[in-house]
Amino acid sequence: MRFLGCALLAVMTLFSPLSWAEEELTKEQIWKEMAAEVDTWGDGLGYPIDAGIKETVIVLNLLGITTVQSCEGHLNRGRGTPWVSVKRHTPIGEDLEEQLYTMREEYQKLAGELRAQYPDLPIEKRRALPEATPFLLLEKEIEGLSERLEKEEAGDRVKLHALLCEFYKDRTCSHEDMLMVDRISGYLQSVGARVNGIRDKKVKAGNLKQYQKEMKAFTAFLKERFFLKV
Repeated sequence: MRFLGCALLAVMTLFSPLSWAEEELTKEQIWKEMAAEVDTWGDGLGYPIDAGIKETVIVLNLLGITTVQSCEGHLNRGRGTPWVSVKRHTPIGEDLEEQLYTMREEYQKLAGELRAQYPDLPIEKRRALPEATPFLLLEKEIEGLSERLEKEEAGDRVKLHALLCEFYKDRTCSHEDMLMVDRISGYLQSVGARVNGIRDKKVKAGNLKQYQKEMKAFTAFLKERFFLKV
């Protein structure tokens, strides 16, 4: 009975529509097609995606995380760090942002009117006035809309954060080099990247190498995940 089961499994495998080897070939083909697509992408000046960050861009998009911009990191320009920004805007998100822009303009107008009417009153006392009610109601509405926008546009950043958590589960590195995804900008970069651009040139160069090494390690982790994912 055991032999029959093994034989049956072998026959099913042999004649299955997609064998293991074909699956691997398909993944390779998908990778090549995405790489060819990425080769057509460029920045506003027409420069192609940097070679040192290209594989990161490819694999993120293959894992369902839409990238917007990227850089491999340079000493002569920018912050001296590799980075990738992930998609933030959705059609609903863009509509919410337009609403927020209009509401914030009205908010600033109301705040200015209150200041002009009661220039000597501290902020807390101005807010307690009956005339401040429209201002306070609008403030609450803006807070609610901002939360909706954050949830609407958090999708790819949440996915990326989950992958980073998995990557660092069994990995140790310095806090300086550790990769993070910024909650607001959607930038994937090392923690120390925020201030690396203003550091001494020698320190900046050393950090750049470490940041690039960490990004390559994360890219290798993502590639393994893509090719082994069933």
